[in-house]
Amino acid sequence: MAVYKQQKSKYWWYKFTWNGELIRESTKQTNKRVAEQIEAAHRTGLAKGEVGIREKAKAPSFPELAERFRDWNRREHREHQETIDFYEDMVRSLLRYEPFKTIRIDKIDNDVRDAFTDYRLKSTRMLVIRRKHGKIEYRDSGKPISIATINRERATLSCMLNLAHDEWKVLSSPPPRFPKLQGEMVRDRVVSQNEEELYLQCADAEHRVFSLVAIDTTIRPGENLTMRWENVQLTPAIDSKYGFVHMPEGGTKKRERNIPLTPRVREALAARHSEAGMPTEGWVFPAIIGNGPLNYWTMKSRHDRTIARMKEQGAVSSFCPYVMRHTGLTRLGESGSDVFAIQKIAGHTDIKMTSRYVHPTPPHIEQSFTKLNAYNTEKAAQRKAANQNTEQPLDSRKAG
Repeated sequence: MAVYKQQKSKYWWYKFTWNGELIRESTKQTNKRVAEQIEAAHRTGLAKGEVGIREKAKAPSFPELAERFRDWNRREHREHQETIDFYEDMVRSLLRYEPFKTIRIDKIDNDVRDAFTDYRLKSTRMLVIRRKHGKIEYRDSGKPISIATINRERATLSCMLNLAHDEWKVLSSPPPRFPKLQGEMVRDRVVSQNEEELYLQCADAEHRVFSLVAIDTTIRPGENLTMRWENVQLTPAIDSKYGFVHMPEGGTKKRERNIPLTPRVREALAARHSEAGMPTEGWVFPAIIGNGPLNYWTMKSRHDRTIARMKEQGAVSSFCPYVMRHTGLTRLGESGSDVFAIQKIAGHTDIKMTSRYVHPTPPHIEQSFTKLNAYNTEKAAQRKAANQNTEQPLDSRKAG
């Protein structure tokens, strides 16, 4: 007889086998002794025939869960095509694993999770080629899959199973945990000032504005693509000398924020606003066809063409669009911004993610103590002046 606790659960659970049937339930109790009594009562009831084995609804297959998750993804992220495409790619990758084509989701345990991970570690990377009219083709690159990709797939699988258990109630037991695999390479590529200048020279007019916004505001590519004119403030405000852009909530509350504009971004957006006819609403970067925002893959194609032009002029390396945001955040850290200000600007939920942009070098540490000394000196002077002001009337009365 034994009770146990699930990860991150305050309640005690029990598990035993009766006539070949696995019995696993929560006691809904935080007291271990009471939980053991509940388990004993259940065993006794089964032995006396007073309690029947509880019939559980049959859990759906993984492909059935995948369809429901796809519907949820399209509905939940309808204004973020990049996110929709990301989860679509992840689900397609998961469904290529042969056991996932037939398995019921209540059979996905730690062993299945580990078997899937081993399979992916031995697989090669598939290139996704998007053709016109939504057609997708795959090409084997022959290169091993990165740990980052496997972590994203595991995180998607975890998200699907958690939704099945917490929201949709089609999975009776909590799913296995999916801790991040070690060895993931952290994106640390930073665009130099010379590379930025060449990149902006090689970009077409619209992509130049897009890239300026990405570097100076540090917003994500998806946030940049879905920016709307009603959220862009081009006139100075109390807390923003050159205006700001409002980022609505997306995914997490932390992503809702106002980001001040730099002079060059304000100038570029103002010119684009004027060319568009001074609209009061609508997409800042509208789609070429249709009424939606610019497609991520159209932006990516423009980026790739810009990189190709750079290499024609002697550039020796390339980078992905997301590096623009990483570059902006890194420059904020190098310029002396504190980690909490950068977290607010970036819309990060975890301060650990932000801390990698702040590198306290010896000059920065010395500057911090210089500021502290100036602060202490100023406060001491204020305190001395305040004491003199309160003592003056007493001195005047004594003199009288």
